[in-house]
Amino acid sequence: MSLENGVKRFVKARTAIEVAFPVDWNGREYICCAQCPYLSSNERMCQLNKRPVQFPQKYVGYDCPLAIMEEE
Repeated sequence: MSLENGVKRFVKARTAIEVAFPVDWNGREYICCAQCPYLSSNERMCQLNKRPVQFPQKYVGYDCPLAIMEEE
């Protein structure tokens, strides 16, 4: 496949992912970027939205694409 003459259009693809954040025996939830498998190995970049994460041990990034689900 060669793109030397440009691209006419793009085909979009989408997926749904699920991340399980831990809850300890006292019921404390550990929902922060540091617990997410999509935090880069240098712990400063989200691999889902390609944006920097300020305090991954304390918070979830303000533009995190994950939505917390209600327990079933």
